Amino acid sequence: MTDGAAFTLRQIKRSYESQRQIQRQSVQSQNKFWCPQLENAFRRLTSSDPAEFITSGQWMTEKNGGSDVNAATSTNAVGYGDKNHCRLYGYKWFSSATDADMALSLARFPRSTEELLNNSGAIAMVYLKVRNET
Repeated sequence: MTDGAAFTLRQIKRSYESQRQIQRQSVQSQNKFWCPQLENAFRRLTSSDPAEFITSGQWMTEKNGGSDVNAATSTNAVGYGDKNHCRLYGYKWFSSATDADMALSLARFPRSTEELLNNSGAIAMVYLKVRNET
């Protein structure tokens, strides 16, 4: 699970860096898909230092299951605070590595009450910090 999370974050980072290069944005600039928390998670997932290294789980599967992810995802993410924070509401049927330091989860981001009631809206991956750093 950890290597899958590192691969996923690496792909997001590459996309962000490519976009930043095209738009000639400053190094300090952020977009909605990359932030310091993800940078830190990626660095620690790929570290060879045992004191820095963290593990990751994947919390994707829901009770409905099946191969139609759009139809089966009923966990909702509701934003709060700044643009990089949300709360998840739902039920995951299977969660790998529940003792991990972080996890990636799928959630639906409804933009209206209608989307919430109809279980519609965009689906995205969410970074979850499971453990506080010591």
